[in-house]
Amino acid sequence: GDRDGSGEPQLELNFRAGAMCAALIGQALKDISVVCSDEGGFRCRIIVLTKRGSRVVECPLPEERDRTNAWDGAGWDPNADGLAKARSWEVSQDWLHSSKEETAQSFVGNPHCFHRGGFEPNVTGCAALGTSRGRIVQMRESMANPNRLVPERVVHQRAHPSSRGASAIVYGRYLLTLWATTGTISAFNTFDGSLVQEWRLPSHVHWLMVTAGGDHLFMIGVCGRQHVELYRFKVPPELRVADPPKGDLPEEAAAIEE
Repeated sequence: GDRDGSGEPQLELNFRAGAMCAALIGQALKDISVVCSDEGGFRCRIIVLTKRGSRVVECPLPEERDRTNAWDGAGWDPNADGLAKARSWEVSQDWLHSSKEETAQSFVGNPHCFHRGGFEPNVTGCAALGTSRGRIVQMRESMANPNRLVPERVVHQRAHPSSRGASAIVYGRYLLTLWATTGTISAFNTFDGSLVQEWRLPSHVHWLMVTAGGDHLFMIGVCGRQHVELYRFKVPPELRVADPPKGDLPEEAAAIEE
């Protein structure tokens, strides 16, 4: 339900089956991220981290034909929207601590890196992975091989991992990471990796997942160890910008006063 204290009606979710992504046939999924762009019309892609954490796959979503018919994948041509065919990237594994059995657990893509040619993680801040050893690592395409993602910067490390579905990008500028063990959420600058701020969440809920849309955060948590609930929060004022940038990532990060 809507628990942001605004008194607005409760949120309602509707789910429908979408078109099959051929690139994922036979693959088990570990985490997903949705990136959208309004260049030439509103379009979205799903970016999928496969189960072993060794591959990232880009899958198209059908275009929303109208506001009353939601997503309709029937008879949908994945190339009809003029976008490039779905891509996939091999995730470099040699940076993971094999002696500690470290694996990639979560993935998030930056919508500001999604253009008409598809998702292009070729600059700083386009993609990030969370690992089983509590590391948050920014990734980008290798200059030598654009079909391979390599680590660019370790943004943060904790003693406990950030689980799947626990990361989101706000306004293209801030990487949010939910820490279920401590019930807190951190915000990092996507450009330079610096910590912006950390907030403690209401303690009566065991928080599981977070995503962002517009000026709100949407979070899933378990209340009373039995009720799974969806909550909506306004984006914290520390992260709000008067005119959120569109298109490419900003060359300089916005100044933040804590």
